[in-house]
Amino acid sequence: MSLEFKAASGVTLVTLAFYLFSASGHLTGQDQEYFYRTARAIAREHAFAIEPIKLGDVELAGTRGRDGKFYSQYAPGLPVALAPLVCLADKLHLPVANILPSYHWPFDNPGDIAPRMFVSYFNIPITAMTAGLLTLLVMRLRYPSGAAIFVALAFALSTFAWGQARIIFVEPLETFLLLAACVLLIGRSRVAAVVAGFALAAATLVKLPSVLALPAFLLLPDEKSETLWRRPSKVLALLIPLAIGLLAYAWHNWARFGSLFATGYTAASGNIDFDWQPIGGLLGLLFSAGRGLFWFAPLTALALFAIKNFYRERPVMARASIVFAGTWLLFHSFYQSWHAGWGWGPRYLLPAIPFLLLPLATLWQSTRGRLLSLGVFALGFAIQIPGAFVDFVESGQSGIRLFQQTCQDCTAHALHIFWAFRIAGSELVRHTALLFDGKIDIAWLTFHGTSLPVITFALVAILALCGLALVLQAIRQAPPIEH
Repeated sequence: MSLEFKAASGVTLVTLAFYLFSASGHLTGQDQEYFYRTARAIAREHAFAIEPIKLGDVELAGTRGRDGKFYSQYAPGLPVALAPLVCLADKLHLPVANILPSYHWPFDNPGDIAPRMFVSYFNIPITAMTAGLLTLLVMRLRYPSGAAIFVALAFALSTFAWGQARIIFVEPLETFLLLAACVLLIGRSRVAAVVAGFALAAATLVKLPSVLALPAFLLLPDEKSETLWRRPSKVLALLIPLAIGLLAYAWHNWARFGSLFATGYTAASGNIDFDWQPIGGLLGLLFSAGRGLFWFAPLTALALFAIKNFYRERPVMARASIVFAGTWLLFHSFYQSWHAGWGWGPRYLLPAIPFLLLPLATLWQSTRGRLLSLGVFALGFAIQIPGAFVDFVESGQSGIRLFQQTCQDCTAHALHIFWAFRIAGSELVRHTALLFDGKIDIAWLTFHGTSLPVITFALVAILALCGLALVLQAIRQAPPIEH
């Protein structure tokens, strides 16, 4: 087993152990319900049409297609990825009658429990594998295994990636696919570039803004540490699969709505939700109490102080990372709903986090840098605990109740300001308050009295021990630090 594989596998297993321990085991929220219903329709009916969620007579988050059936506004990629889990749960015929009293969900068929439980775990291995990929990326940049392991665990356990892993949003899968494409493009063959192109294409089918990664990918270093765009064969190997993915998305739009360019969002609302004054979004994404990047991932602030050294040591990768993170942040600053509604942390920025953390590898090369990094890691880890153990929907509902008790301007816009910019409305505060009130939302507590706690504890113990053994081996076998 190679050193890279040991380190990446160890990080993946350790991360998976933490995530399984804090899994919720259920679906909550409108987005999660629509993703599940679409996945179920794909699995059982081989179609994308679903029954809508209604508020009175209003059908939420979607619209009727040209066939008169209802389609959600969300991209097709994540439901397609979830559909095999629905099929698996259907085939296993698991007995779930004894957990029904513990499983509260206001929508749809209350007996449809096993597929929902399976789907709720989807982003846990996805995000754990993303941490493994980040380990590979740092090592392929010729940093030691200890630095790679630290950067990857920093992403997994000291940023809002942990809280997002227990929620079925698209960003964890999008992040995995984009990072997979990046790793495949670093110093690899034309065949790997083709696979990277299909990973990028899949990411666009999960969420269309993934195409924004293309300029940064063209700046990635090849096997000679030169920029990728100087290699026409690799550029074509990347672009052709991406074009296929975009054509598939266009066909999906046409099949539902009769237009190649009518995504679910534009078909439902008639416009794209952009604000041409991005300063509020930019400041909110970076500094706001409810969604600020530096609050929910403090190691990203530390990484900024290391970017000069990273640029000096790995200039090509540093330029690509800066372009990726800058493009991603700027684009989402223009988005009116930059706060992403209910949730934990600035989830739209999740795909940029691995690239923002790369400079931390340079700090790991000195004792002082290690101590500082570990200190900020511990702070970030503590910050993630409320997001990893509390239901984000219950947190949102408690925030609404507090807002309604105190608001003078009680509009929806004022509520978003309260959530994002007021300390009392911040998810950090709301989640922490619920945690101290004992409102813990983890599967092995929710489903106590079933076999789930025993299975969870056994898996967590096995994964943690195996992962830790691999991590320690990778650190012991690491060659001397290369400057």
